[in-house]
Amino acid sequence: NPFSHAYFGAYRHALTVGFIMMMIVGVSSKIIPGFAGVDFRKTNSLWSVFILLNLGNTWRITSQILTDFYPEAFSFIGVSGFIELIALGLWGYEMIRNIKAGKHIRIN
Repeated sequence: NPFSHAYFGAYRHALTVGFIMMMIVGVSSKIIPGFAGVDFRKTNSLWSVFILLNLGNTWRITSQILTDFYPEAFSFIGVSGFIELIALGLWGYEMIRNIKAGKHIRIN
């Protein structure tokens, strides 16, 4: 009996969104303001982004595993993508705001 594809899918999503994407969001929220000349302690908190990413990721992993036992789980699995998309939109907006607010250094 081969191992369930749903578990492999959940594992891949946990690795890519749960770890790699969270590392990108976390590190960039400190690095980009620094490169722009903005004090990162004065930037907006990204708690909403981290909460939404974790909520979407947990929803996706749980519902993907549930599809093995309850095929009805396919009907609400896509909502997790919209939650994660909103989180990444908020993150992108904040990064662009930090870049625009930064000090512009002219190189001759």
